[in-house]
Amino acid sequence: MTALFCRNRVADFSAWKAVFDAHAPAHLAAGLSLTNLWRDIEDPNTVFFVFDVANLERARAFISDPAGADAGRLAGVLEGEFHFLTSALVADLPAESVPTDSCAWCGAPVSEDEAFMLRVGARLCQACAEQAGRIAAEQGGAG
Repeated sequence: MTALFCRNRVADFSAWKAVFDAHAPAHLAAGLSLTNLWRDIEDPNTVFFVFDVANLERARAFISDPAGADAGRLAGVLEGEFHFLTSALVADLPAESVPTDSCAWCGAPVSEDEAFMLRVGARLCQACAEQAGRIAAEQGGAG
């Protein structure tokens, strides 16, 4: 998963937000889906927002378009920064990076019927699933 993380310090949040909202169709056309928007508690004119990025090339083109800088000035952006990020959580790794036809722990072949799926999408054979359950129970987790 790729995300675009942005920070803007703006002259007036309400004015900035109106322009930002008006650009929602352009965001979508660039493959950007807004996932969250925050205001700094100490400085409500500092905003942070995150987009899911469907297409990195289109998102980069959108960010580097001079029309975007013009819209930012119109919205009262005093300063800002952006970063393209990728998740470092194991749970967000692409499914194809985890073997699906063998046990993630011991490598034994696992059929669709006998696989126990972990949250990360890896499969465990019956014996390893039981061992994982015992470990989880010992650590106070659900088995």
